[in-house]
This record gives sequence, C-alpha cells and structure tokens, in this order.
Amino acid sequence: MYMPFAKHCARILPPTSSDQVKLTLTKSTQTIKLNCHTMKLKTHLITLASMCAASAVTSAATVVASENFDALTASSFPGTSLAGQGGWVSDNGSLKLRNDYTTGSFDGNVAYNGGGAAIMHRYDGASYLTATDTSIIIEITGRAATNRLSRAGVAYDNAGTSNPGIYFGSGSSGGWSVYLGSGTTGGSALATSTNGLDAGGDVFDMRLTIDLVAETGHFEFKPDGGSWTTPTGMGSIDLSALDTGATDGTNPLNWNSLYIRTSLAGDTIDNIVVSAVPEPSSAALLGLGGLALLFRRRK
Repeated sequence: MYMPFAKHCARILPPTSSDQVKLTLTKSTQTIKLNCHTMKLKTHLITLASMCAASAVTSAATVVASENFDALTASSFPGTSLAGQGGWVSDNGSLKLRNDYTTGSFDGNVAYNGGGAAIMHRYDGASYLTATDTSIIIEITGRAATNRLSRAGVAYDNAGTSNPGIYFGSGSSGGWSVYLGSGTTGGSALATSTNGLDAGGDVFDMRLTIDLVAETGHFEFKPDGGSWTTPTGMGSIDLSALDTGATDGTNPLNWNSLYIRTSLAGDTIDNIVVSAVPEPSSAALLGLGGLALLFRRRK
C-alpha cells in the first residue's frame, strides 16, 4: 500500500538528542562557535527541506478536465441548447445555456434545465486518471435546495453511451447527495445530508475529494461569500464500491467524461473542474532514502 510522503520525511529525520546545537560564547571576542557536526546537520536539513518541497510540487493537483460553458453559444431565458456544443451530447432531454443568470458564484454562461429530466455528458477521450494517481478532486457550482436536483461529476463513455461514475450535488432525498453510478442507468446515493441546505434555491460551490487509496470521499460545500463546510455524515464517505476491474463507471480508471444529471426546471450547473493528484515522485523518495543512509553513517 502506498505510504504518504509525510511519513517518509518523518522516518528519516535523525534524533535531536545527539545533534544538539552547541554554542560557546567567548567574552573577549564575543564570537560564537558552532559545533562542526551541527553545521553538517544544518546542510543535510536544508537538502532535506529542498527535496520535500520538490516532491510536494510533483504531488500537486493537476486539472485534467473543466467546463465553464463561457466559450459556447448562450442566450437569455429560455437559453440555447447545450447539445452539440463543445462535445456535449444528450443522454436524456437537453440543457440550455443561459447568459443572463449570474447570481452568486454563477458567472458568464450556465447550464440550465428549462423543464423535465436532462442528462448530458462530454466525452474527453483518455481517462482522467492513471494507475499512479492517489486522489481525484471534483468541483462544481450548482443551484442547491431541498427542491433541486442539480448534480454533476464524471462518467465513462463506452462507445457513445455514458456510464455514470461519481456525481453529486443537491439530490432527490432532499439534501446533499453523493452518488455512484451503475451501468448505463442512474446511481445509488452513498451519502446524504440536509445539514446547511435551505429551500431557497441558493447557489453553492461544492467539492468532492476522493482518496483512491483509502476508498473514501469527503464532500463539502460553500455558499456565496461563506466558508467551506462539511455536512454531517459526509466527511468520510465509504467508496469501497469503486472497482478498478469493473467495465462500467464504478471503475475510476474508466472515467473519461464530464457528466450532468438534472431533473427539475431551474436546476443549474456551472464551473465543473476535475483535478488528479499523483503519488510523490519515486525519484524523490529514492533520494530521501539515500539521505537516510547518510545520516546513519554519520552516527
């Protein structure tokens, strides 16, 4: 199992008891003499810090897909059809693109449900993830309330047919919901909560962070002008149903499409961003291993 990089750093730091800084203050010259071993330790620690920083850069999240609809053609209510634009295809019904709905975090064009069920996806070709990625972060802006079904996420396009993967938002159970798809049909809710949700149809930013190693998810939301909040019961969502051997959307390595699933007039989605986080560079970890051996030799 992959060991988080922080643990590697912690394991190679030498005990402080044998490397105390020794200072000698001479009154006549008022000079400070540093123990030679301490100077060498300082050099090693600087090297270690640089390597940790370098590895942190290699493990930063990388945006692998996004959509804000602003490059597509939109109009005022009732809007212009999204189907056929920017690679978006309809699985059921159709969303409209509006350019006159800029409340809260909505800006520019937005995908708007004018009425009835509307399910769409955008096929991007290669999978968003590789076998070495350790987590994926999905962010959306949506109109959320107890009477809304504004949901989005990722899916698997198999020969033109979408197999929903993970999607989330304001769900049919009257609260925040995270779903996992099944085959070509909709999915089942893995976690729901009404904590922080109101009935006013407010605009919220929403984020789902998936730990692919631990197979857990963390959902959070942020109202316009507010702060990120984790609803009750959605801080550690069980995602053990993810299966890298599956041939549908339950396999994270199959995720190659953005996915929107709405049901009611007024459901709205904007600013979809998908980011992948790789494991730390193996070269950096090998370097740190060599540094650990150097410290052992010095003792």
